[in-house]
Amino acid sequence: MKIRKYRLLLDLTQQELADKAGCSKTHICDLENSKRYPSIPLLVHISTILNTCPCELLECRCTNDHD
Repeated sequence: MKIRKYRLLLDLTQQELADKAGCSKTHICDLENSKRYPSIPLLVHISTILNTCPCELLECRCTNDHD
């Protein structure tokens, strides 16, 4: 998850992001350290707060090269 990267770009603390997202600072910390994964609604909400799209927060390694 790239939450930390985008959070820092906006100069937000974990607590500030947690307050805006309606969850705990511990939950944000766990997300940033890949100890937990967000629900899809939380992922969408956090991406909105961080002014990015959900796919930018995911470390997707898939490709469309299936030919």
